[in-house]
Amino acid sequence: ARRVRLHYRIATALERTAGVVGLSIRELAYHFGRAASYKGAAEAVAYASRAGDHGAGSLAMEDAAHCYGMALRALDFLPAAPDTDERRVELHIKRGRCLSQVGQWGSARRAFESALSLLSPGLDAGRCGLLVSLAEVTFWLMDLPALRRYSSDAQDLADRIARDDLWGDARAWAASALVSDGDVEGGIAADRQTLARVGGIRSFALARAPLTLYWRGHHPEAVQYALQAVENARTVGEPAFLLY
Repeated sequence: ARRVRLHYRIATALERTAGVVGLSIRELAYHFGRAASYKGAAEAVAYASRAGDHGAGSLAMEDAAHCYGMALRALDFLPAAPDTDERRVELHIKRGRCLSQVGQWGSARRAFESALSLLSPGLDAGRCGLLVSLAEVTFWLMDLPALRRYSSDAQDLADRIARDDLWGDARAWAASALVSDGDVEGGIAADRQTLARVGGIRSFALARAPLTLYWRGHHPEAVQYALQAVENARTVGEPAFLLY
């Protein structure tokens, strides 16, 4: 109990002098977070969220995920309210995205599933996006039954809300499952239908299509889509997409 109170005293003292010593938001998030069971939970959430956003913007994905985790823990000490629940969903999604960018697929899956379970009814676009994210992480985890389930649900929902971008990503991960099962021609056919509808490779989900075409000897088509993928990856700001 004494240590918790000391963390709060340190946090408030550092907050007053932050402009003088150039203190990082990360340190304020840490001390307010350690004191959240006593006081300063709202400050802990605010500073940890800002630290996470800064880390993600600097491509320090693991540190960003850790900061979002600190914010989530501090949220537990705030009164229940609709805006608190919305913040919790947002933080789970941000944490999941950071974890998926560094290949921590199991942890990313748990974060996305937590967000999905807390999402308010009627937020169909957000629900569809989470289903697509879960399709992606279950592909890398090689849980193909779960991938097919999430992809199918996402495609149905994307059709209902007229979101071709989300539909294309969901279908692309489903095609990846076909390729993983050895049905390369089936995967290529699905990719071609998807690309015809969505107009090209604009996401990581579709970035595998050129590689599959290359495997089957469709080299001019593979080069065409690969160049398109690289051009779009440079503008999206998603490290995994650009690296792939």
